[in-house]
Amino acid sequence: MIGDAIGAADAGCDLVDHRVTIAPLVRALPPREREVLHLRFDDDMTQTQIAARIGCSQMQVSRILRRALTTLSHAGDEPQRPARLATGRADASEPTTQRA
Repeated sequence: MIGDAIGAADAGCDLVDHRVTIAPLVRALPPREREVLHLRFDDDMTQTQIAARIGCSQMQVSRILRRALTTLSHAGDEPQRPARLATGRADASEPTTQRA
């Protein structure tokens, strides 16, 4: 049958596309934000569990998550955003000049 020869759409493909797209943006986040995102979304821990694991309050975990997710949600606003996240500079492709 033709259905055996032609594969069906796999919903998991979209997930792979999203992970490939977001991976460099997540790597550009500060280590603490990356750790909290990993614990929350990969390990499926609650904010309270994360707080106990990393030694801070649940409120601080909430702030870290909000900051990381806001950064990621705005990452598509600028083409150079991954470099900007890593360096903190608006245009990371231009070398910085040092003042004497």
